[in-house]
Amino acid sequence: MKLSFKVKVFWRLLLISLMSSASWIILLQTPFFLAAFWTALFAVLLFADLIRFIDKEHREMRYFMEAIEQNDFSANVGNSRFSPKKYEMKTLYESVMGTFRRLRSEKESQHQFLQTLVGHIGVAIICYNSREEVILINQAAKDLLGKTHWYKLDALKTIDPTLLAIIRELPADERKSYSFSRNGTTRQLTLHSTAFKLLDDAHKLVALQDISIEMDSQELNSWQKLIRVLTHEINNSVIPVATLSKLTLELVEQPGGQSRELSAEDMEDLRGNLQVIAGRSQGLVRFVDEYKHLNTLSPLTLVSFPVKQLFQRIRTLLEPKLIEQGVSLQIEVPQEALILQADLEKIEQVLINLINNAIYALKGCPEPRINLSAVQLSSAKIQLQVSDNGKGIDPGIRDKVFTPFFTTKKEGSGIGLSLCRQIMNMHQGTLSLVSDPGKGTTFSLVF
Repeated sequence: MKLSFKVKVFWRLLLISLMSSASWIILLQTPFFLAAFWTALFAVLLFADLIRFIDKEHREMRYFMEAIEQNDFSANVGNSRFSPKKYEMKTLYESVMGTFRRLRSEKESQHQFLQTLVGHIGVAIICYNSREEVILINQAAKDLLGKTHWYKLDALKTIDPTLLAIIRELPADERKSYSFSRNGTTRQLTLHSTAFKLLDDAHKLVALQDISIEMDSQELNSWQKLIRVLTHEINNSVIPVATLSKLTLELVEQPGGQSRELSAEDMEDLRGNLQVIAGRSQGLVRFVDEYKHLNTLSPLTLVSFPVKQLFQRIRTLLEPKLIEQGVSLQIEVPQEALILQADLEKIEQVLINLINNAIYALKGCPEPRINLSAVQLSSAKIQLQVSDNGKGIDPGIRDKVFTPFFTTKKEGSGIGLSLCRQIMNMHQGTLSLVSDPGKGTTFSLVF
């Protein structure tokens, strides 16, 4: 039968009390002094055994706590120095040790899973703590930076000091582009950082994505679209000019090369042909001039200004046209003190262009309405939106609306939306659209 710690202590104390009492009784009431001495000595030995027993329990408990502190959960409780032999603490020790062993096994499994998962991600990832000790780096980062073993973030200094400075200074939840060169190859990187705390220690995770191939593909696609549009526009001018030039030459020259005498009717035809040729030539000159303006935007002049003030200025500028077209303009700025840092004139130009496009799209629509709104997406992002309840954009041409010189307007130049996106790119922002045919279109500017 297993006895508990309390029962064992109780029996020892009871025996000590009995032996002590018996020693005093024998000493005081009988002449057997030697018997009293042996009885007292036995009580002292029992007391010493009690101290040894309690100390043994405390020592085993101390060993147990030290094992936990040192993460040593490999000891077998039944056969080690921690063994409480045959009392109930053995079960408790074994249970706690088993729980810690299971938790450590789960932790190691999760760590291996994380390492495997991160290792298969194509985006380079570096995670380091407040002491700039590299906690996690995947194979993609090692391949990108050309270094296998990482202990401190400072190792990046020998690879690219500028990239090291950018990683250190990059605020949380922000993105930055950087041209990284190694072994004669230049790659365009986008860096995005995330800050978090782990066990009260600040950590920073930085993702470095190589977008060179994607950018090359997009650039090639953009050039192909641009060449198609340029070819189409130039042909629209050159082919009529070439045809009319040939007809005009036939009008003033005979087949043998001699000059033809022109009648009044011929002179009228000649004058008309030359006017058309001049008109198309001037149109081609204007087209080239518009392309030149698209390609030569002035540098940004960044200032901080309230978004609501910007919206009010645009309402004042466009109010006569809005009234004329019967379009209502609603402004929504939930945060009165929302401040944007940007080039005021260029952003004003973008919003005016988008609203003018919306007014055009609302022709013939009942109760035409435009919403101009702003919202703080995060500490580092502000979104402006221009929405209308018009006809929407045909899905077939939705991916072409930002292509230079593409337009569905009879008198449009096709550079408006392309210019707007270029201005947003200069701000390191984005311009995108969502359109639902028959319900309207929303353009979003994210800074």
